[in-house]
Amino acid sequence: MMTRFARWTALSGLVGSLVLGAVAGADEESIPVDKLPAAVLKAAKAKFPKAKIDEAAKEVEDGVTTYEVSLKVEGHSVDLAIKPDGTIVEIEKEIAADALPEAVKKTLAAKYPNVKIKKAEEITKGGDGSVSYEVVVGSAEVVLDAKGKIVKTEEDEDDEKEAKPAKGK
Repeated sequence: MMTRFARWTALSGLVGSLVLGAVAGADEESIPVDKLPAAVLKAAKAKFPKAKIDEAAKEVEDGVTTYEVSLKVEGHSVDLAIKPDGTIVEIEKEIAADALPEAVKKTLAAKYPNVKIKKAEEITKGGDGSVSYEVVVGSAEVVLDAKGKIVKTEEDEDDEKEAKPAKGK
């Protein structure tokens, strides 16, 4: 039989989890495509005229509103981050591993020998047009610049063996 304290503790934890979950998810909300601002829709269609818009979301982060638009272009996923005025902030485009620049492939092969590339995305920043690549290699997510320099790495600790970097790299 649960004591009153144990029940109170369990109930408090449950309510706290629900409240924190609601607050964390409050910054982004899924919206129907037909509810996107005209400028956002126009920008997405101008950039990718043959694309099919799959879904959209409105995100507010630090008081800045951005619309996230997910498209399918020639069978590949493309995600756009667009300001309400139609300015494209970022484009994340799914690409084939063999479409990665040679410098990126060379760096990945040296750091993760014998590990298969599971997913690759080309990320273009709208402001300066800079391009980077986000690649899932084994259980690691690696971000590289266009010259192949590793900018960021996140390793899944549950499956470290699969994506162990080569020694000395």
